[in-house]
Amino acid sequence: MQVPIPAFARTILQKPAFWQFVRHVMSGFVAAFFDFTILWALVHYFNVNYQIAVALGFFAGSIVVYVLGALWVFERGKMSVMAEFMAVFGLNMIGLILSEIIITALVEFSHAPVLGAKCVSVLIVTFFNFYMRKKYVFTK
Repeated sequence: MQVPIPAFARTILQKPAFWQFVRHVMSGFVAAFFDFTILWALVHYFNVNYQIAVALGFFAGSIVVYVLGALWVFERGKMSVMAEFMAVFGLNMIGLILSEIIITALVEFSHAPVLGAKCVSVLIVTFFNFYMRKKYVFTK
């Protein structure tokens, strides 16, 4: 027995941008694994300040997500590889600042656990990164 798919869902599933976003999210999970692992290890094993650990984990995740994004998620745009990498790195810096603001606010003002705050920031920064890369970096 087949389950009927509503028309709006079928329309969304047929859009290439939807599947591109799915690949972006999947590559983000791989990058987040590196990001979270480095954050957790630095805070719990090396007693590194959580804000510094967040930045280091974020940079490691940024490298992973750039490589996966360039190879699997987006098509090459009009930029050279170096310009593309620098643009993605610049957007990652903006994402890092956004991530630090979100995590610091949640930890300091809401007393949220660091990893819980990180989860919230990942959701917000993922949408930001996808939109900005698609619109400004990987454009024809």
